[in-house]
Amino acid sequence: MVEFKSINRATVSSPKEEHLGQIMWYMAMWKLLRNQLKEDVGYAEDDFVRPEDIVREESLGGRTLADLEEHEKWALFTQGEIKGEIIYESKQTQQTFHFPIEFSEDQYRKVRLWFEQLKWHIESKRLPLVKYDAAKFPCSWGRGATTGQCPYYDVCWKDTNHKDG
Repeated sequence: MVEFKSINRATVSSPKEEHLGQIMWYMAMWKLLRNQLKEDVGYAEDDFVRPEDIVREESLGGRTLADLEEHEKWALFTQGEIKGEIIYESKQTQQTFHFPIEFSEDQYRKVRLWFEQLKWHIESKRLPLVKYDAAKFPCSWGRGATTGQCPYYDVCWKDTNHKDG
């Protein structure tokens, strides 16, 4: 997996936490898709699968190799650990910064928990508690004539005297 990002810095020493979470999610979903496809065609998670092994066989789910989408074929036939890389390009210098990423079950669990909490907040129509500063991004931004506020500023900050949330 490769994640390309542009960044408003001249140099970058490490990936941002949210970008690590993003690529970790992609890697986990790829792994999940690969394992589901292997199960569908009758292979164990750790089995090495070759295209010629299943060309004429019908899968347990009734699908054949010809029925698979290209990304499904890639997922099915990739082997070994899934690895990633985050690549940043500085908007100021166009210099690139590369950070190889190994899949981590612990990091993936944190991202999954975040998604589960987000889903709960959406379904229950409740705002999550966050520690934002009313005078800083993402609640407020800009200087002089180019200032602005998040469209939900009043929902979050009404009657709070602009203290951290």
